[in-house]
Amino acid sequence: MANDAKRSGKRFIVLLAVALSLTVLSCVVGYLSLPYPIVLVADTQSEMRQLDAAMQAFKAMYGVYPPSKIKLCSNCKDYGAEPLDQASIMALSRLWPNIGMFQDIAWAGDGPPVQGEILEGDQCLVFFLGGIPDSAAKEPACLGFARNGKNPAQLGDARVGPFFGFDSDRLVKLRGSRFWSYLDRYSTSQPYAYFSAGNKKNGYNRFCTSDCSALGVWPYAKSLDPQPDYFNPNTFQLISAGPDGKFGPGTALPDGKTWTPQTADQIDPAGRDDLSNFYPMPMGKRTAE
Repeated sequence: MANDAKRSGKRFIVLLAVALSLTVLSCVVGYLSLPYPIVLVADTQSEMRQLDAAMQAFKAMYGVYPPSKIKLCSNCKDYGAEPLDQASIMALSRLWPNIGMFQDIAWAGDGPPVQGEILEGDQCLVFFLGGIPDSAAKEPACLGFARNGKNPAQLGDARVGPFFGFDSDRLVKLRGSRFWSYLDRYSTSQPYAYFSAGNKKNGYNRFCTSDCSALGVWPYAKSLDPQPDYFNPNTFQLISAGPDGKFGPGTALPDGKTWTPQTADQIDPAGRDDLSNFYPMPMGKRTAE
């Protein structure tokens, strides 16, 4: 009797294991059998949620979201009086209050000093969430920032970050830059576009141009009258160009086309397959009224 019970118990466990294995296998097969674009839409949306979580972790550490446009100089004295120069100094001082009149900071890792390189949104996304580029690594990588508040680029010190684990295969240097951009899950030629509201409600486009001008896309606004009212007005926008590798134009200032879920089917054709962190579907797919 006891032996029969043991054998029955073992058979039950085996059958349960087989059932679980078949369930898992069917889920995997079902996922792999989905049309390729649908799989990539889900993967891209998942990655954008992870990037969103990384942004929240960055803000928890530094008290602000990263800027989406900044000018980097190795020496503080090289900044001028232009609005971007002054905003960059303020952003760096807010992130690292003890940085002071800094000198010889290797923002790009090893190599020559950084002499006034302007990072746009796609580069700011990687720089602030990943940290200093690892110029010595065999594969593209980021090193986070040093805890040394006077020199965040110091190597070998205790680190803060990276806040996000960037896939080295999709870290690229565009436009002759020494700083990384991050290709989206479609691995086309397009990186994620990043726009910050500047830690101010509807504070996008503070320099009167797009923070991703090289990508040809602006952040999306619901309306422009009497003042621009943006999606994610207090935080940031992330946009993927989708499988066609072409960004929709966004809402260009001063009189660009606005976008809402109810008018999504009227978006520029290039933007129909774009994905964002403020809309759960491709941006050319209209929601029900």
